[in-house]
Amino acid sequence: MDGEAASLARRLLPPFVTVTDYVGRVMLLETGVEKEDCDAALVAQFLESELDLKDHLEAVIVHRFSGAIFLVLSSREDAQMLLQVPEAKWARAFGRPAVCQLVQTKATQQQLPPAPLQLHLDLNHWMSPTAMEILRLTFTNELYAINDHDSRGLTRRLIGLAALSQPHALRRDYFPDRAVLLTEIDLGTSLSDLWTALARYGSLDEVVHVRHRGVALVIFTS
Repeated sequence: MDGEAASLARRLLPPFVTVTDYVGRVMLLETGVEKEDCDAALVAQFLESELDLKDHLEAVIVHRFSGAIFLVLSSREDAQMLLQVPEAKWARAFGRPAVCQLVQTKATQQQLPPAPLQLHLDLNHWMSPTAMEILRLTFTNELYAINDHDSRGLTRRLIGLAALSQPHALRRDYFPDRAVLLTEIDLGTSLSDLWTALARYGSLDEVVHVRHRGVALVIFTS
């Protein structure tokens, strides 16, 4: 990675992916696609379906202003595999060849996860209340267009809502093992009812409940 790209990475990457554990697992994807068309969900869908990275992709981070796309892989081996992807496959996804390169950033010291309150304040610091409300309404409205059999679609939107309310719950280890999707919930069930019933099975980080849609994402602490 050249100096300009490394400087871009240092400025744009969230601090939690610059710690020692992530060295060799973060990549910069340059597609040449218009900034307005950069969509993290579409990039993730391509990587999971076409490149068989369904269980190996931890995050897709898109900075629309700069057009930068960062990929966070589960292991260094996964990152190296991505470097071997033929140009033809990238072209099939983006309509043109793409360049994928390893981000070489100096690792910061491994730290314990910040307190939940601090993470919530950080989110409000980076996003205006108006932007957060627009996202919240977008995720909620999209849930009504998805049927109960599309568990991936439901989960993606509910995770989006969880990221707005309790981002720390998503950043702790083993998230897939701690999250449970509930569907066909009786419309008379309240959020309080769910917390009470689910707390019997363990400590809860968050319950995202869209009552009139009858779905919820339950995130246990462990």
